Parts: sequence; structure tokens; C-alpha cells
Amino acid sequence: MESGKIEQPAGAAPAAGDTSARNNRRVMAAAVGAVVLLLLAGYWMRRSVKDSVLIPAGEFQMGSPEGKGEPNESPRHKVYVGAFNLHKTEVTNRAFKKFAEAANYVTDAEKGGGVMVFDGKKMKQEKFANWKDPLGTGKGIENKMDHPVVRVSWNDAAAYCKWAGGRLPTEAEWEKAARGGTDTDYSFGDDEQNLNKYAWYSENSNSQDHPVKLKEPNAYGLYDMHGNVWEWAADRYAEKYYGASPAKDPQGPESGSLRVLRGGGSGNVRNGLRSAFRAMSSQGSWSLSFGFRCAFPPQDAK
Repeated sequence: MESGKIEQPAGAAPAAGDTSARNNRRVMAAAVGAVVLLLLAGYWMRRSVKDSVLIPAGEFQMGSPEGKGEPNESPRHKVYVGAFNLHKTEVTNRAFKKFAEAANYVTDAEKGGGVMVFDGKKMKQEKFANWKDPLGTGKGIENKMDHPVVRVSWNDAAAYCKWAGGRLPTEAEWEKAARGGTDTDYSFGDDEQNLNKYAWYSENSNSQDHPVKLKEPNAYGLYDMHGNVWEWAADRYAEKYYGASPAKDPQGPESGSLRVLRGGGSGNVRNGLRSAFRAMSSQGSWSLSFGFRCAFPPQDAK
């Protein structure tokens, strides 16, 4: 044995000097990894805002006129909404995959619980249906990367938007954006015959979601605000909230276990695609027809 050198038997604890060096290397590696993640997150945040459009500040008529629409769409009331940016499209499988991998995120659907799905002949229980394999068939989403992500809960949607540097839009923001400056049933007017140009729904979708941006956008440049998949909004839901809603930037009820869904899905009939139509589900629920898009601080998207 050489003088001054202490040999360690196999499996023994390292000498004090070795431990210090290893710890330093680990700290350095962790720091470098953190910087890389921050850079990647920053890039994705900038990319997310780039893929959004500016919705200008202003007033609009929220809800449906008396005698039209559903009871929870009344009373129609004037609302002022500040400027914000909104994703042009529903968040896609491609985008959600980047988030899930970067953040090591596990959705509510992946954490447990089965779901009933239709296999073309009958309903059957599928334990593993989630955003990675929406139908639980094992076919996955590799050929559906430009489809909207589904089987995501409100919790999942909020987590993605936070990671992307944004948030879920409020119900008022969503409706203002969906209307595209109109007071009509749909962003393009009241003529339901034009729905095929703007929406995937029960009459043209084969009850399946489709890639984003295949239909025409509304006046703000937003795609699939009618149909394709339901979209989570930030607000809690209350049927009679409109009667007490603030006139400026309403945030929804302060309590409640349900969250708002807007826009209608590929399996919905025409009525459920109207700009004013309101739906709801529990915060932790996930469905083959639940998706979302994110809002961001106002920026000049051009």
C-alpha cells in the first residue's frame, strides 16, 4: 500500500474527500439541469404566447336574451373584459406531451379509475384510457399529435397553463373570445347552416375529435371555438351566477365543486355549440370530450 493513500474495500463507504467531490458534482449537475429546464420552459412560454391572439378589452353582452337559450344563460348582462391573449387552438396532444415529459406530470386519469368506452359494438370498461390512449385500445396518439388533448381534468388543464406561463380563461373571457365581436348565437351569425364551415359536431364529425385548424376561424382568428372538444374555463359554476355577476372582469362564484365547460364537443348537437351555452363538470373529472386552451397576459400577437 502506498504511503498516505487509504484504500477502500469494495462496497465500503467512500473516504471523506471522495464524498465531498461527489456532492459538489451532484450540486453542479443539478444546477445545470435546473438552468436547462428554465430555458426550455422559457422557450415554451414564448412559443405559447406566439401561438395566441390578442383579444381586445371592451364590453359585450354575455348570455342569451330573455326567452332564448337555457335558464343558466340568463339574465343577459353587459360585461367589461380587460385585454388578454388566447391560444388560437385547443391545446394539442403534441403540446401536452412536451409538458408532461418536461414536468414529469401525471394526469388525474392516469392516477386511477376506469372509464366506460364504446368499442364500436358495445360499452366496455377500460382501466387505462387516458390522454396517452384516449380510447383505451392501445393505439395511442402517435397519429393524432395535432388533435386536441382529451381525458384531461380541470386540474390537468390548469397545471398545463401555469407551466406555459398562462392560465385558464375565465368564463367571461371565453365567451367574449368565442363571440368574435358578435351578439348572435354563433360567431358567424344565427344561421345554423353555416356550422359545417366552423365546427366539428354531431352532424359531421362521426363523433370523433379532429385535428385543430381544419375549420374556419372566427373574427379574432380563433379556431374550433364551436365544437371539436369542450373547453375548461377557470370559473366555478353556479346556475344563477349571472344574476349577481360583477360588471367588470367577473371571476365566477367563490365556492362550489363544479367547473365551467364551454364550446361543445364533436358529439354535440347544434344547440350546445352556441357561444352562450354553458356546461359544467366536477373539477377532477376527465372525459373523451374534455379539452382546453390557455389565456395569457395581453401582448401584441403580431
